[in-house]
Amino acid sequence: MTRNELFEAYLKIGNFWAKRHDERRQYEWKLTIGLWAIIVAGLVQPDKLRVLPETAIRLTLLGIWILYCFGWLLPLWERNNSDKRQALDAIEECNKLLDDASYQPRPPKRPKKPPVRKFIGDWAMRFQALATGVLLLLLSSIITR
Repeated sequence: MTRNELFEAYLKIGNFWAKRHDERRQYEWKLTIGLWAIIVAGLVQPDKLRVLPETAIRLTLLGIWILYCFGWLLPLWERNNSDKRQALDAIEECNKLLDDASYQPRPPKRPKKPPVRKFIGDWAMRFQALATGVLLLLLSSIITR
């Protein structure tokens, strides 16, 4: 492959991963806002949700929050992080091809899985988890009144 073809290939790879990341984030927020709308609907009409004992309601809402955080947000964050890293790596290869005529590009590779502590430090994930938790706590307190 010529350097120009390599540059174009890496640029396409970078664009692919960036688009995939952006589309997944849009889907993530649509689902999150939908969940919030369902919780708010429960806040508006709590009588329809008072069918279980208080403990069962609290445990169910806690289970929903745990499932949301670790079954939805964490895997999404890992995939988004991977896609973003691969897009940035491909664009970096493009820059190196432009800057250095003797540079030999490396083949694309999958990034390592980041540690979970970084998930907790991500402001968007933390915001979604905390906002959902607060809404579920409000719902719990209203239902079990």
